[in-house]
Amino acid sequence: MDGLVHEQKAIKGLREAIAKNDKHEAIVALVLLFIWNDALQQEGRQSWRYHLHAMRALINSRRNTPGWNSFFGSYFEETYAILSIFGATLSKQYKSDVCDVFGESELPALLQRAEASSWTGCPAELLQVLCDVNRGVETESLALIDQFSCSQWAAKHHETSSVIMRTHLAEAYRGAISVYALRVLGRDVVRENVSFVVGRGISHLRQIPADDTHFKGILWPAFILGAESTDLVHRAVILEIFQNLSRLLQTWAVNQATIILQEIWSNADEPSINPQSWLQHVRDKGLELFLV
Repeated sequence: MDGLVHEQKAIKGLREAIAKNDKHEAIVALVLLFIWNDALQQEGRQSWRYHLHAMRALINSRRNTPGWNSFFGSYFEETYAILSIFGATLSKQYKSDVCDVFGESELPALLQRAEASSWTGCPAELLQVLCDVNRGVETESLALIDQFSCSQWAAKHHETSSVIMRTHLAEAYRGAISVYALRVLGRDVVRENVSFVVGRGISHLRQIPADDTHFKGILWPAFILGAESTDLVHRAVILEIFQNLSRLLQTWAVNQATIILQEIWSNADEPSINPQSWLQHVRDKGLELFLV
C-alpha cells in the first residue's frame, strides 16, 4: 500500500511537471524509474511500453536544448535505445522506434557509447543487427552476425581478466540474435543448423558463473536460446540459469519467463498440439515480457 501511494504521488508530480514544460533531467529520470519499477513488479505489469513512449517524447523535446549533451543526456539516450530495442523483441504491442529518434547515421555511435557504459551487455554491432531485425530489415543482417568476431570484441576491453567471460557473453548474444532473426524474418528454420547454434550458445552461457559480473547480462539470450532448445540437457542448463537469475534479480519477469519456457517446451514436445513458433506463442500470450 505504501508503494502504491508513493507511486501515485510520483505520477501526479510527473503530470504537473510536464504541464509546466519542466525541462529538468529529473523528469526523464523519473520515467526511467517507472520503467524499472514495472520490471520489478511481482504481479507483472505491462505499462513499461507506455513509459518508453513517454521517454521517447521527453528525449525528443530536450535533444536540442542547452545542456542536454551532458552526461545525463547521453545516459538517457543510451538507456532508451537499449530498452526500446530489447523491449520490442518479445512484445506484441510495442514497436521500437529508435531509428526514428536518432537516425540511422547517429545510432551506431550511440550504441557504441552504450556498450562502453553498460559493458556487461550486448556488443554494439550485434545490438545494431537486432535493431534492424526488429524493423524487418533483412539486408546483410544474418551475414553480419556470422562475420562478428566475439573474441576480437572481447579482447578490446581494457580489463584483460574479463576477456574470457566477455567472449562467452558475446557468443551467447550472437547465437540468440541469430535464432531470433531467423524467426522474425520468416526464414525457413533448418533444424540441424539451428540446433548447432543453440547448443553452442548454451555451452557459452554455462561457462559464465552465477557470481560473475557478466552473469546479470545473460537474461535475454538465455531465454531466446532456451525457447529454441529441443535438447533435454540444454533445457536443464537453462532452467538452472534462470533459477540463479531469479535469486540474483528477484523480478517478476524472470519468474514469468521461466514459466513461459516450460510452456514452450511442453507444447513443442506434445504431438497433438499444432506446431507454432515459440516467438508467436510468447507474443500471443500478451504478457509483454520485458527482458533486459
